[in-house]
Amino acid sequence: MLAQARGDHQHDDDQRDHNTAVQVEEFRLALAAGEVVLHFQPQVDLRNNLYRGAEALIRWDHPDGGLLPPSDFLPALTHSTLMPVITGWVIRQACTKVAATPGMCVAVNIAATDACDPTLVDSVRSALRATALEPERLTLELTEDALVQDIDRATQNLRLLADDGVMIALDDFGTGYSSMLYLRELPITEIKIDQVFVAGLGNDDDDEAIVAGLVRLGHAVGVKVVAEGVETAAQADRLVDLGCDFAQGFLYGRPEPAFPKRRRSPHLTSYSRHPSQHKRRSGRISAEAQNMIRSLVDDGASLHSIAAALNRHGAKTSDGSRWHASSVGHAIDAMYNSGS
Repeated sequence: MLAQARGDHQHDDDQRDHNTAVQVEEFRLALAAGEVVLHFQPQVDLRNNLYRGAEALIRWDHPDGGLLPPSDFLPALTHSTLMPVITGWVIRQACTKVAATPGMCVAVNIAATDACDPTLVDSVRSALRATALEPERLTLELTEDALVQDIDRATQNLRLLADDGVMIALDDFGTGYSSMLYLRELPITEIKIDQVFVAGLGNDDDDEAIVAGLVRLGHAVGVKVVAEGVETAAQADRLVDLGCDFAQGFLYGRPEPAFPKRRRSPHLTSYSRHPSQHKRRSGRISAEAQNMIRSLVDDGASLHSIAAALNRHGAKTSDGSRWHASSVGHAIDAMYNSGS
């Protein structure tokens, strides 16, 4: 029985390997045939409501399956030898598109294997030379998992590119436990607040507190802040009030084949810019709690980790309750607003 189970398991592994090899070869042929394309989702500067650039998103225009999103094909390719080729192609195509649109920037996602790949730096430099694009108009976006694969190699690659002038963004910020540590240690120039928090703006005090805290933290260490998944004018208004720099989402446009032009967004916000008009939780937290928060932020702790540490030390919020990520966000926001 045991031998049969092992045999079945080996058969399953062999079948998966075979399927992956087939998918890799299919995509290699698709790339050569011109079936792989880029779509671009615009990003807006919330300070002036102008399009500032776009995020490049890969698609497979499959002859049978139609336009496929990356989730349908990239997982099978990520650890293959084809992945560096795909990444190099995306970067080259994105640079070509944005180079033809003066004053605009482009962001490209890189996978965990890309961040650690020794060919990444040469691939980016080659694309910039070929398109005569200024490095600061290219942003590489990576998620936390891209760093934990091989933090030393990823750090080396990112620092070399940052020294060249390439912008580095940390995607899905606020969802991981190491994000703030990476923000302190790596040459990050931009953070992207995950859409799961942005969705609650105007409806959920906890989500609003987290967004406010993350915006304040980003600005405190000198990086720009992008909000993802903005779908309503009310969300955009609140992001303006909170001081967020940039936004992207369906409110401003869905991913399209054409690169956006440098123009004003048709979706205007009220630009009230009066945070004091919005409801805030009353009361003040103790000086001891404030000092602990500052110290933990300096150590790169996440909002969740800060809350846990405060609770272990018996510290209370302004209303005498236990700490959560949202209440830490409220506290950080209040501390920066008051200058305390």
